[in-house]
Formats: sequence, C-alpha cells, structure tokens
Amino acid sequence: MKFKMPHNLVLMFALMTFALVLTWVVPSGTFEMQPNEAGQTVVVPGTYTQVEAKDYLHPVSLFTVVPRALADAQGIIFFVLIIGGSIKVIRETGAIDAWLGSLLQRFGDRPKWLLFSMLLTFALASATIGVAEEYIPFAIILVGLCVAMRLDAIAAIGTLVVGYGIGYGIAFMNPFTLVVAQNVAGLPPLSGFEYRLALVVPFVAVGFHHVWGYVRRIQADPSASLMAGVGESPVALAEPVANSTGDRTGKSMSNENAGASSASLSASPATTSASSENVAENQAIETPDAAPTLTAAAAAYPEMTGSRKAVLGATLLALAILIWGIAAQGWYLVELGALFLILAIVTGLISRMGVNMTAETFARGAAELTSTALLIGFARSIALLMEDGVVLHTVVHALATPLAMMGAELAAVGMLFIQSGLNFFIPSGSGQAFVAMPLMAPIGDLVGVSRQVAVLAFQFGDGLMNMIVPTNPVLMGILGLAGIPYSRWLRFIGPLVLKLLALSAAALVVAVWIGYA
Repeated sequence: MKFKMPHNLVLMFALMTFALVLTWVVPSGTFEMQPNEAGQTVVVPGTYTQVEAKDYLHPVSLFTVVPRALADAQGIIFFVLIIGGSIKVIRETGAIDAWLGSLLQRFGDRPKWLLFSMLLTFALASATIGVAEEYIPFAIILVGLCVAMRLDAIAAIGTLVVGYGIGYGIAFMNPFTLVVAQNVAGLPPLSGFEYRLALVVPFVAVGFHHVWGYVRRIQADPSASLMAGVGESPVALAEPVANSTGDRTGKSMSNENAGASSASLSASPATTSASSENVAENQAIETPDAAPTLTAAAAAYPEMTGSRKAVLGATLLALAILIWGIAAQGWYLVELGALFLILAIVTGLISRMGVNMTAETFARGAAELTSTALLIGFARSIALLMEDGVVLHTVVHALATPLAMMGAELAAVGMLFIQSGLNFFIPSGSGQAFVAMPLMAPIGDLVGVSRQVAVLAFQFGDGLMNMIVPTNPVLMGILGLAGIPYSRWLRFIGPLVLKLLALSAAALVVAVWIGYA
C-alpha cells in the first residue's frame, strides 16, 4: 500500500494534538511583558519563571479551541477571502495570460531573455499579490513552449517554480505571508520594504543562473536532460479561436489537441505523485517534428486587448494606492480589504463582465481559498492551546537558550533553519506564520534579533522550501501536470535550494549588522 500524504488540515490537527499533549508534559512558565519604544509588547529577557500551580487542559479543548481561533483570526481570514475573490476576477479577464503571451511574442526567438522575463514575472507576482495556486494552469502551456524551443519539462517548470519560490522568499508586499507574519509580530504592514526589494536582484540572479545553466547543458547535450528515460511530458497546447468579445475562450483546443489532452489526463494518476518514477525508464525523450512553433505557443494566450491593458493598469494603480495608504495613512486589513474589493468591481466594469458574472467569479475565487482560511484558523489554534496551557513562553525559553549562545547573527541563521524544517509540516505560508511567529518574535527579543529580521527568516524558510518539500500541494500539482517525477525534480532543485539558503543566511547576517528593524 502506497503512502499518501495527509491533507493539510489533517497535518494541522496532528500538530494541535501534539500541542495539547505538550501542555500536559511541559512545565508552565511566563516571561514579564512590557511595551518597547515602538509600542510593541515584547518579552523582557531574563525574566522567565515557572508557574507553580499547573492547570491541565481538558481533551475537549482540542475541539473548542477551533471556533475561538477562527474568531481570533477573523481579520486576516476575511482579508484572504477578499483577496482570493479579487484575484479570480482579474484572472478571469485574461489580462495576466495576455501579459505572458506578449512576453512570448516579444522574446520568443531569444529563449534566454524569454525565460528570464517569465521567471522575473512569476517572482514579482508572488512577491506582490501572493500568486501560487494560480500558476498550476500555466504548467502545460510552459512545457509546450519549451518543447517548441527544443527544451524539456524541467526547464519549463524550473522557470515557473523557481520564480514562484523566490517571490515568496523575498516577498515585499505578499498579503498571505509577509502581512500576516508582520501582523503576528506586531510590526506595521509592509515595513522594511526597502531591504526586501533590494534582495530581488541577487536572489533572481542566482535562481536564473541555475535554470539557464541547466538549459545550456541540455542544449549542448540532449542526453543530459533529467527527463531522459521518463518519456514525453503530457503537453497539449491550445489553439486559438476567433473571439471578438475579449473573453478567455481563446484557449479552446482543436479535436486533435483535445485528444492529446485527454490522453495526458488519463495518465494523470501516474504523473501526479513522486511515484511517477515508475514510467518506463528505458524510454528516450522524444522531440516530435510536429512540436508546436513559437507562434502557435504565443497564439494560445489571449490577445492583449485595450480592456486587458486597462485591467493591468488598474491593478498597478491599486498596488500603488496600497503602498501609499499603508505608508501615509496607516491603513490596515480593513482598508486593504476594501481596496481589493473596489479593484474587483472596477475590473468587472472595465472588462464588461456584468454584475452577476463579476459576483459569481468573486465568490468562486473566495471559495477557492476557504481551505487556506481554515488552515489559518487551525494554525492559530496551536498557539491558543499553548497560551491556554501557559507553555508558549516555556517553548520560547527552550529555543532561545541555545540560540542566545550563538550571538545575534548565528541566532538569525538558526531561525532560518527552524523555519525551513517547519515548512515540511506546515506548507501553508499563512498557517506557518501563525504557528511560528508567536515563537520567533519573542525569541528575537531575547537574543538581540529584531522582529523584522525574524519575519525575514520566516519568509526565507517558507518561500524557498516551497520549491522542494513534497507536502506543498502547489508544487506537486505542477509537477504532476508536467509529468516530472519528484525524484528527478529533486536532483534539479536540490542544489539551487542549498545555494539560496546560503544566500539567505548571508542576507540575514547583513540585516543584523545594519540594524534592520
């Protein structure tokens, strides 16, 4: 019987159970708390004391804590739902797809610049509006594009996933990870923007160097492809149909391509998990003569119409207003949620989607993030259980003691590796923020690491490990669509993750030196 990775909610409930048991066996204790110069309530180093009379939580607390946690995290939960609805409306217009198509038309004969532009686009989209699951539909189109350029599926998905992972790692506006983590840490939303923005250049450079190095190797020697022996990836490019209304029906497929798509989908059980290694190992990669041309690949994207340009312009304007509102007006989740709600309405009006269609699309987008909202609540339950059992500060004290012996610089690096390991168990960025930041923020207070640096360590550990942990449903979905066995992907991405973790450690040390706060 094959092992099946449990659902994220199952993993979260297991961690809740572990937290409850922890409250029974770990001594209760507290630090003294007092406001600092910025008004944040922080622990006072050296004040930890154990509580003599320990109260044991009832097992029923494991269930009663969930509604409490959902209520406690209601602000961020509803913000996430509004963001999901807004992004769905924007994507429904085809504006994002058309932007990618315009990149293909402009750089199709220059693969280096095309792949770099797409990697940078994916990184910026993840760093700003937290795009993740939305990338899954692009997997097939990207693989088809790379087949047209005589590359393999790993080159295509490497461009996508490396951009996505780096974007989350150095996120400077991401509402799902950065804003949540800063909220838990008691920091102003998007504070420390400048240093994170400066990190875009070195991280994207290292990521693209790795991807392009692989592309050059397989261009020089096709047998060097990590897909050798796996067989042809399940790719079915769409052919455009005449469409004067500007909607997203420009991706309908011809009968021949639809048949190819059906064949690839019928094979999906063998390709949607790491066990797809079982594909015939003695098959050579095929590069069919009928591989789609770059022109055909570009045509698979919607046309960049005037309305789609206007949608992209409205989105950029909303992001600019968001930055201004936070910096100059002190906006928070209520105002930011209202801004994205307005953006969804404006997008619907620009694209002439109609009020009913806009509402239905918004509701679908919000519904798609219901699981994420529940994960946030379940993750908050872990911290609430530990707070109710008065053991949260005991855990903080236990983690801080060895880190305190290392000095601030090594302690910041230690936080990075704690977060990286935690990502295997909690691949949800928002969920991990609610689990980890209540621990990391006070640990930072004790060892001389600012809360901003602690949030940065969380970002690195969460975002970069998204590219490699098999518990990440987005990663496994993309690999499944592309027909890439996890073991082959691990050989490609493993060295890059190590390089990026080393770069992250250096960035954290610099952040400590410059007093990043």
